[in-house]
Amino acid sequence: MVVHSQSAALDHCSLIKTCKPTTSVFKGIPVVDLRDPEAKTLIVKACEEYGFFKLVNHGVPMEFLECLNEYITVDIERK
Repeated sequence: MVVHSQSAALDHCSLIKTCKPTTSVFKGIPVVDLRDPEAKTLIVKACEEYGFFKLVNHGVPMEFLECLNEYITVDIERK
């Protein structure tokens, strides 16, 4: 969602729907492969329909992700 920095501009906007009504059954977390030429379109679709997605082939080393996960799980007092 994009919000204009001037609040007066928001007075002319209608309410934004944040969820799409659906009758389909949840089929799992959408997976977006950055090697796919349609990745940008798939990211937009996943955000619009689900609000989240799993990103693969992003090039971030697994070692870094593991260190990041260790940091995230540390108690706030230790951080």
